[in-house]
Amino acid sequence: MSHVSTPHKNMLRKLLMFGSVVLFTVFGLASVLPGQTIEEGGQPAAEGGAAEGEVEFSPAPEGGFSANDYNPLNLVDARFKVANFNLDRRFAGNGHGEFLDVVFDVNNLTSENVRLYAYVVAFYETDAVNKRQRQWVPYPRWRERDYPSEQFLVHQITVTPQDIPDASVWNPSDSDYHDYVTTILRMRGGVAGDVPVPDIKPPFWKYMEYINAHPTDGLEFTLYGAKGPTPDKIVQSNFPRPTPEEQKNRVHKNLFRHKYTLQHNRRVTIFRSHHFSRFRADYKFFNRVAIMLFDADKADAMEAQIEEGVGEGDERINPLIYKKVFQFNKRLKNS
Repeated sequence: MSHVSTPHKNMLRKLLMFGSVVLFTVFGLASVLPGQTIEEGGQPAAEGGAAEGEVEFSPAPEGGFSANDYNPLNLVDARFKVANFNLDRRFAGNGHGEFLDVVFDVNNLTSENVRLYAYVVAFYETDAVNKRQRQWVPYPRWRERDYPSEQFLVHQITVTPQDIPDASVWNPSDSDYHDYVTTILRMRGGVAGDVPVPDIKPPFWKYMEYINAHPTDGLEFTLYGAKGPTPDKIVQSNFPRPTPEEQKNRVHKNLFRHKYTLQHNRRVTIFRSHHFSRFRADYKFFNRVAIMLFDADKADAMEAQIEEGVGEGDERINPLIYKKVFQFNKRLKNS
C-alpha cells in the first residue's frame, strides 16, 4: 500500500483548492449576459410611480461617464460655511427599515441672499475582497498589489432630493458596467460561493458625474442674508402626509419618500437630509455621505448654455461650489 508524505498531501490539497477556484470562476463568467441588469441594493421601488414634483431622469450617455472627467477634490466657497455636521440613525416609523439623518448648518457669510441647488448622497461602500474566500485561499504574496482591495463597490445608495436610477448612471455599453459585473460574478463563483454576495450598483463617482451634469435637478433653496425668510418660508420639507387609509392601518407606505427638512433663518439654514435603508437579508447600513452644493444662477446659465450648444473655444460653466465626502466606519447607534 502506497503512502503520501505530509508535505505532498499539503501540496495536493492546495492544488485541488486552486483548481476549484479556477473552475468556479470560469463557470461564473460564462454566465454573463450582455443585457444583464444588477438589481436594486435593498431600496424600495417608488410605489405608484413618481411623486408630485419629482423629475424625470435622463438615460446614461452612450459609453457611460468617464473617470477622466471626475474631480475627487473637495471644494469650498467664500460666501458661506458648512458647519455642525452630524449623523443620526433612527428606526423608520413604519417598521420597514431605518433612516440616516444627515444634519448640517449652512452659514451665510454675507448680507445677501444666496440661491443654491443641493444634493446629499448616502451610500454603503466596500472593497471587492471576498473575505471568506481569502480564508480558504490567501492572496498570493508574490503580487505587489492587491487589486480587489483597490476596487470599491457600492451596495446601496440614496440621494436627496430624489434617488437616481441606475439606468441614468450606466448601461451595458459602459465598459465599467462589464468590469463590475465580472467582479460580482467572480466573488459569487469563488470557493466560498455558498455565502450570498450582495448586489452592487454603479460606482459612486458615476453618480457624482451625473449630478454634475444635472445640477438643476437638485433641491433648490435660498440661503438668506441680513433679512430672514417670511413665516411661510421658514420650513421647507417634502414630508408625504399619510393617506386616510394609511392612518387607519397605521402603516405609512410612502415614508421613504421623505428626503429633506430645511429650517431657514437669518444668515443660516439648518439642512436635514433623510436617507432610508430597508430591512433585508444581509442588512447593512450606510458608511459614506457626500454633500454637493451648486450656485443656482450659474447652474441655470449652464443649462441654457448646453441647450444653445457650447461654441468652439467657449469655456463650459461650472456651477459646483461646494463638495465634501465623509467616511464613517464606526457603527452608528440607533436613537
